[in-house]
Amino acid sequence: MRTRHRISVRAAQRGIATILILLLTGLSLTAAVLGTVYYVRGTQEQQVSSHAMTQAQVKAWTGVEVIKVYLTSLSQDDLKVLGAATKDNKIELTLAGVSGVTAKVVGSDAVAGTKPVPTQLTVEVTGTTAGGTRAQSTSTVQVVYALASTSASKGTPKAVNIKGDLALSGEIILKGAENYDFSVDGNIDTNKGTIVGFNSIFATGHVNLDSDGNRGAILAAKGDISVTNTSYFDVIKSMGKVTIKSPMRGKDGTSPVGLIYANDNVLIKSSALINDVKTRGAAGFDGNSSVRGTVLAKGNINTGSVAGVAALQGEGDFTASSYWPTDGIRGEVKGVGTKQGTVNVGSNPNLVVNVPALVLDDLTSSEIDAYALKGNANYAFEMEGTNVRVTVSNINGIARGAYYLSEVKENNVTYTKLCSDLAKSVCPYVLIVDQGNSKTSRLAYNSTFGWILTAPTAMMPGVLWFEGSLTIDGGTYNNTIISTGNILTKGGSPTVFALNSAQYVDICQGNFLPSANKPFSNYPSNFCPGSASVQPPTLSQVMVGNISVGSVALLAGGYKVDPVSANRVFSGGKITLGSNSNIHGDLTAADVVETSGAATIYGYVTTGHQSGSSTTTNKFSASTTIILDGSRPGDGSAGSGAGSGASSATTARVLWSRYL
Repeated sequence: MRTRHRISVRAAQRGIATILILLLTGLSLTAAVLGTVYYVRGTQEQQVSSHAMTQAQVKAWTGVEVIKVYLTSLSQDDLKVLGAATKDNKIELTLAGVSGVTAKVVGSDAVAGTKPVPTQLTVEVTGTTAGGTRAQSTSTVQVVYALASTSASKGTPKAVNIKGDLALSGEIILKGAENYDFSVDGNIDTNKGTIVGFNSIFATGHVNLDSDGNRGAILAAKGDISVTNTSYFDVIKSMGKVTIKSPMRGKDGTSPVGLIYANDNVLIKSSALINDVKTRGAAGFDGNSSVRGTVLAKGNINTGSVAGVAALQGEGDFTASSYWPTDGIRGEVKGVGTKQGTVNVGSNPNLVVNVPALVLDDLTSSEIDAYALKGNANYAFEMEGTNVRVTVSNINGIARGAYYLSEVKENNVTYTKLCSDLAKSVCPYVLIVDQGNSKTSRLAYNSTFGWILTAPTAMMPGVLWFEGSLTIDGGTYNNTIISTGNILTKGGSPTVFALNSAQYVDICQGNFLPSANKPFSNYPSNFCPGSASVQPPTLSQVMVGNISVGSVALLAGGYKVDPVSANRVFSGGKITLGSNSNIHGDLTAADVVETSGAATIYGYVTTGHQSGSSTTTNKFSASTTIILDGSRPGDGSAGSGAGSGASSATTARVLWSRYL
């Protein structure tokens, strides 16, 4: 008999309910897991995106600094091109060696015709990270750069062009003109001396300014620069180190120094106010100094007791004693003092700080040689035994040739005359006029000291050339004076007017002569064109190489050919200005210049240091005033070269910025 098993309906339903519960539980777990995965993934993407955005901003600001440096390297013509950019005509900048950064110039304040070179450029800088991935992020900063040119072209005249070291214990002041340079092919050391009024001060060696009041647009050196006392410069550039120990400001006395740029370390140990610092070495700050712009350093950065730094980037370590600025560092970040403000220094092991090596041009110079100028002399003085022989050239009314001096007294006036023979029997031409009963010859020769000119009432105008050294003891001269030896001025206010600096009526019409010596006919015909009675705009120019002979007031030193060996032998070349000397024209020394009293020079100062001696130094021991009016006949720069040195600089700073 078969037995049947019956399943109740309730029991069957109970099994279905269990399965449904299991399914619902599984779905719930799946939803929870998927939700968690989604949340985690979203959080990760958010973190990646946030990180990418931060890195994009860093790249954008890196680009801002790179462009600022780039703008300082542009010429005026390059800036004119960028000044043509508009929103509809953007100019893209190529940033070599910088990845993930693009930049476009979108505007400027340039105005065609009236202001072709911009002083402000608007640039859009974009930083991009993780390009081509889901984490790609971009950040764009719009920046307005303020541009300032402290440049002078390579043709800018050098009011002072010194070869050899300079020791300065007095003042050198330039008045009456702008954009003249002060250049030294050697070292500059000041001992309470100051240099004021020049566009730039440049040395191929080191510069040590241990004095108050030095001032100019540019201070530059191929060696180290050290400033101990208060000075004022817009730009400081050194191929070595820069050390500032004074409360330095810009040229105007209140604005910050626009830029300090060095190939080696920069150390600021004072309350200096600076816009930007760029160095291929380390940067250190102390003494409550303040940097309003950016510090870029290839080495370590130590902010010490700095009052403030807006931003910095460095490839070395960063140490903050009391102030923590913002931006990036490649090395280690260290804090050894209190933290003022918000600490926002990011470490980026891949950071590359763009500070190109600074290269300053050498100075060039031309040879200074008094012997080479003998052929241009109107009166050439030499000793022939015990007699003074004068070779006369280009003097109206006097035949070219050799003459001998003789003194003749007539009516209480002593005349030094030119005689055509050694017997001095025929002496028709006057060279020197001396009113009074002086017992001293106004022109004498001493075997020890050389030639001595002693305050004559009047000396005929023209180029005077002396073989040997010369002492000018007082008096006023309308002459270009050249000596193959040394020149010394002394006595009561010796005054020399170079031919091109004197008045036409004096040089060509003898207006300065006593009335008894008029009418005047013995004028220098190579400087007085045509009829001397008709005054032209300027005197004729007599050029020897790059020297305008008529622009020279005093020139000393040169090379004499040895008659036995045929070698050129250098002699003389030193010019010493005594108290109250007034030199109207160029001061040109083949070796060095020294001042021992207050002097005024209306012309360029040039030295050649052609002796090559390590014991001879250019020395300015008293106040020397150089007065230039900016308009010079001829080139007026004896011996000066075209080396640009520190002659040009363009500064750029961020005027304002915003994120787009």
